[in-house]
Amino acid sequence: MGDVKRRAKFARHHNPSTRGLIISQQIAVGGNALGIISSEFHPQDIRFWLLFWDKMVCPLVEGLAFGTGETGQFLEEIGLLERPYYNFGGGFGDRVVRAHMAAYDDLDKKEPGAWSIAEGTNSFIIPTARLRDRGGISVELNRAIPIPDKEVAIYDILEFKAKRKDELLNLRVHLDGIARAIDDSDDQQGELSRQVKLIDGACSDLIRLNQEWRMPFRLSGIKMSLDLRPTATLGSFFAGLGAGNQYYGMPMVASLGLATLSAVGASIKFSGDFGLNRTSPTLLPYKYMANYCTELFY
Repeated sequence: MGDVKRRAKFARHHNPSTRGLIISQQIAVGGNALGIISSEFHPQDIRFWLLFWDKMVCPLVEGLAFGTGETGQFLEEIGLLERPYYNFGGGFGDRVVRAHMAAYDDLDKKEPGAWSIAEGTNSFIIPTARLRDRGGISVELNRAIPIPDKEVAIYDILEFKAKRKDELLNLRVHLDGIARAIDDSDDQQGELSRQVKLIDGACSDLIRLNQEWRMPFRLSGIKMSLDLRPTATLGSFFAGLGAGNQYYGMPMVASLGLATLSAVGASIKFSGDFGLNRTSPTLLPYKYMANYCTELFY
């Protein structure tokens, strides 16, 4: 299929839902200073984001006239990426930080709980001034989520997503809802075990799907940071479990024989974390950070 037909196809069938991600190019911010590694999105990160989120925002910043490369332009054309404009004074590093946080605040007001911020080694990092110490928890999956390799064509990923949206949504729903499900349960220990099993199964299903599609993929990890509501019982529940860092194995993923290639197998970790300094904390993730293993699978 030619590029023109493919672009038309994805533009016609794309139907945004309620989960969005605020992303950045490959940058490094230090105070007022800004280091631009690349105006392109990180090739592995963008493939991760495309699989699990329905829309993305990358703010345009006054005085920084650099685009997002060919991939970013294509995603804008088909309606997956928007670039709202923000005009702030100060150094370039401060402008970028303020623009990203302003975009988050604006979007969160319009669609509460629907938006999160993507962090990464080579991308935007939330400033500590916007965080509350011990105001949240983190849920971290290690070597459990299959992500198409950075060489896989964007078109192929979008096609995979369109045809396998139910399986992809299944994992995202479990990840988004794990804290609320445990917090609302009368049997929090039992609900925790149930949620871990559901996530383990959803990850296993996606690994099998990737193998069926014969796309080269890497196992990835993801760390989600969540606010705790003032009335949430989740913080005291995890504190009561022991040291505050709780690890749970993922036997269904491990049984596929992929995680055994590393000394560290598939697992889920719960620990205390910063909360986002805002007036209405929720139990939904306000940020995500991904990492990737070095092994390539088929």
